[in-house]
Amino acid sequence: MWIGNGDGTFRDPKDYKTGRRPLGVSFADFNNDSLPDLLVINGEGDSFTTLLGNGDATFQPGKDSGADASPNFGAAHDFDGDHIADVAIVNLQSTDLSILFGRGDGTFHYPPRNYRTRNGPFAVASYRVSADNMEEPGLVTADNGAGSVSVFLHHGRKGQASAAGRAGE
Repeated sequence: MWIGNGDGTFRDPKDYKTGRRPLGVSFADFNNDSLPDLLVINGEGDSFTTLLGNGDATFQPGKDSGADASPNFGAAHDFDGDHIADVAIVNLQSTDLSILFGRGDGTFHYPPRNYRTRNGPFAVASYRVSADNMEEPGLVTADNGAGSVSVFLHHGRKGQASAAGRAGE
């Protein structure tokens, strides 16, 4: 991690141990302390690593959690409305989108809730969608092997989601 000095330069980097072949990184607050934490997707070993922030631009040692076959990219969001960050991961080999619900301490419930995507999901992004006069979390996967994207909409309860549509076929 490179921390800025505020003048366009950086301090010496600090390395943090993760799983094998880290592929993607994103920030969220996984333990509800209002500090940024890191999510690292590990391309080998079917896992991801969370590093809880200390509030001073440093992180605690990482905690590895299980993922599905060949995780490729992840996004964090509160997908079930409990005010705890959850993780959505696309899995290149299984062609699934996996959602792991957060416990509020940097760990996640396992096994994940899996949703089928098109062939070769490569990336995922979360967003807020307005539906039925409410804002709900949604997910979009870039399905590289199919040349399409899959859109998933939340249905207001834990584990309730569906593919709303696919584009680009």
